[in-house]
Amino acid sequence: MTADRASLAEKFEHGGRWAVPVLIGLMAVHGVWAGRGLFADGSFYLLNILSTDTFLDFDPARWFAPLVTQAPVLLASHLGVTDIAALIRFQSFGLIAIPLAIWVGALAAQWRKPLYWVFVAMFAVVQLNSGFMAVGEYLLAYALVALSAAVLLREILTAGPATGRSSRRRPAARCR
Repeated sequence: MTADRASLAEKFEHGGRWAVPVLIGLMAVHGVWAGRGLFADGSFYLLNILSTDTFLDFDPARWFAPLVTQAPVLLASHLGVTDIAALIRFQSFGLIAIPLAIWVGALAAQWRKPLYWVFVAMFAVVQLNSGFMAVGEYLLAYALVALSAAVLLREILTAGPATGRSSRRRPAARCR
């Protein structure tokens, strides 16, 4: 009976691991389709992007986030898309789907690792608390930090220090 419970727990855990990225994907689809990129300052950003036909960047020191998140709407505009509903969805894709895809990458880096559920908790704390307002570089920044941490922690916990051996170390010798 204990083996049945263990296998049931393993099945729930396995199903949960698959449910998280699927739900994140559904969040991305919903956010893009609903045009959540217009919320708060999103309409101001879209109007300025379309009227100037270039990236809207208030601070040149932070050029990377606008480049990544505004590229889909600028690319669509340059390719001749004029339907405003489509342009809103392209903007929402850049602001919502790209950071969420990076979060899925962070979870994939920890897929069979012990820190997977820690990264799910990080996602829940960061994205579910601040993700309602998509305009801003913080969502992309949090996602990139999570991906970097996931990759670094995967290597550290797998390979150990520079020796390339397992991270399990022998106990230190005692001095007498």
